[in-house]
Formats: sequence, structure tokens, C-alpha cells
Amino acid sequence: MCMPCSLLLVEDELDLLEIFTRRFEKRGYRVVGCASFDSVLDVAAEQAIDVAVMDRTLRGRDSLGLIAGLRAIHPNMQVIVLSGRGDQASIHQAKAAGANEYLIKPCAFAELEAAVRQACVLPAS
Repeated sequence: MCMPCSLLLVEDELDLLEIFTRRFEKRGYRVVGCASFDSVLDVAAEQAIDVAVMDRTLRGRDSLGLIAGLRAIHPNMQVIVLSGRGDQASIHQAKAAGANEYLIKPCAFAELEAAVRQACVLPAS
């Protein structure tokens, strides 16, 4: 893994955002968290980001539209989408929007960490 790998966590459930942030920081990642749909691109513009982990829905808004904006700022960024929706149409939509990985909530932290670790060593697709 590129150490330290820069990680953008986009999650509107503040408790979950805090837990993920602490766990990834303990494992040596540089983490910036964002809980607001409207501030994701501003936060990303201020930071060097290798991997984004994004909740599919932020306060009722579909976050897939943010992927293109994130990639405009960080062309080599890997994007992992987390969603409670596990149907094939949702997965296809996320991949078509540019997601590199799609994980279904609830997922074990070990599964998320493995996906992040893998994303840190891969070039953008």
C-alpha cells in the first residue's frame, strides 16, 4: 500500500463516519471525512485524495453524480461506493458512473478495509 494512503470518507451518518475515521487512522491512513453532499467537492479540492469511500445516498440525494466531479479534481482517485441497495441495477449504475468497487451495507469493516487497501495500490480504471 502507498503509505500513507489518503482517504476521503463520505458518510452522512456521523457516528459511522467517526468510527470509520478512527479505524482507518489507527491503520495509518490519512483520512478526511465529509458528511455533506454539498461540501464533498470543496473538501476534495483542498486535499490530496487517493481513495474515496462514498455512501450511495447522502441525506436523500444520490451521490453517484459526485464521482465525475471527484475524478475531475483527482483523475487517479479510486472510488468505492457503499450502499444498502444490492440489486444488480444499482451496482451497474454505480459502475457506469465510475465506481471502482461497490460494497453492500452492512459490510464488515474488514471487507471495507480490504477494498481500500486494494484501491490504494491500483491505478484508476
